[in-house]
Amino acid sequence: MALNVNVTFYGLCHFIEDSTPQKKGMCIVLPEAADHESKISVKKGTLVQKGGSTAITEIDIYSERVEIELSGSSAFSFKNKDGNRQAVLEFKDLTGNFGQPDPQIVKKVPPGSVRGQIILREGDLGPFLTGTVLEWQVKGNVLNSAGDKTYHVADKALWKLSSQTANKASIKVTPFGEAAVEYELTSSSNDCELEIFNECKREDAPKIDEDFRYHYHLLETGSMAKARKKLKDNGKHPYKDIPLPIRITPLLSVLRQYLDRFDPDIWLELELVTFHGIDTVPVNLGNLYRIEEALLAILAQRENPGNKEQIEELRRTIRTIIIKATSSGGTGTGCNCLGCLSDKLPIEA
Repeated sequence: MALNVNVTFYGLCHFIEDSTPQKKGMCIVLPEAADHESKISVKKGTLVQKGGSTAITEIDIYSERVEIELSGSSAFSFKNKDGNRQAVLEFKDLTGNFGQPDPQIVKKVPPGSVRGQIILREGDLGPFLTGTVLEWQVKGNVLNSAGDKTYHVADKALWKLSSQTANKASIKVTPFGEAAVEYELTSSSNDCELEIFNECKREDAPKIDEDFRYHYHLLETGSMAKARKKLKDNGKHPYKDIPLPIRITPLLSVLRQYLDRFDPDIWLELELVTFHGIDTVPVNLGNLYRIEEALLAILAQRENPGNKEQIEELRRTIRTIIIKATSSGGTGTGCNCLGCLSDKLPIEA
C-alpha cells in the first residue's frame, strides 16, 4: 500500500505558521472577499463522503475548516524559499511593523474576515513551486522604509503528502462552530491531486484590481487603524494607498507606446497633470488610480466623431494594461490573488 497526495493552493490565501511550542503546522486562511469562491477540486483520484459511494468532484468550503490527514506521512515542514524564488510573499515585507495579524483568524470559529481555513499538520509545503514564478515589486511602500524590493513569487504553492502504509487520505470539513463531515480520498494509481483555491468568479475585470486588500482585513484592529492613520486615508478610495504588490511589467513604457501611436502630446500632458518625471514614478495603487483617471479625462477632451472608435480602443487598452500589472496571472479573471506568509500565531487545535 502507498499513496501520494499533492495539493495545489492558489488564489487569495494567507499562510500562517503555528507558533505553539513543540507543534508544527500551518493554517492557510482564506480571506473573505467579494465575488470570490472557495473550493476543493479533485483533479486526480476518487473522493467520497465517508460511508458513501458517490464520487464527488468539488466541495464548497465557504465558512469551513478543512483538515487533510494521511496516516504514515512525514511531520510537517515548510520551506518558503528556493534560491531567489518564494512560494509565498511575506506579508511583513509590505506592512513592516504595522502588520500584526488578528489572533482570532486561526480559531475554530474565526471572525467574519475569514472565508475558510485549511489545517496542515504533516507533509511538505515548498520549495515545490508550481505554476508561473512571477516577478513582483513592492515599490513606493509607505509602511516599510527598506526601499524598493523585487520578489520572485509563484502564483501557486504545492503541498505534498506521501505514505508507504496508507491507501486513503482523510478529509474532514467542519462548518465553523458545527459538526464535521468526513470524506475519503483514494486512487487506483496511488496518486491523488487536489486544488484548493479562493478566487474571483466574476466575468468582468475591475477597473483596477484591488483584491489584495482583503489580506489587510486579517490584521487586528489596532494595526489597521495605525496603517490607515499613517496613510491619511481620505475615504474616497479606502485602500488606494495601502501597499499593493505590483507584478513587474514595463507598465509605463507599454502605456506610452500605445498613446504615442495616437498622439505623442498625450504623454506630455499626462506629466503636467499627474507627476513630473512620470517614467520613474512609484508604481503603486494610488498612482495607478491617478494615472488612469487622468488619461481617461485627457482622452475625453480629445474625443470627436472622427476618432471615437480609436479613443474607445485606447480606453480598453489602458484598462487591460493596468489590470495585467495588478493581477497574479493565475487562472482567474484578472484577480490579484497572491498568497502571503504572515507572522506566526497559535493555531487552535
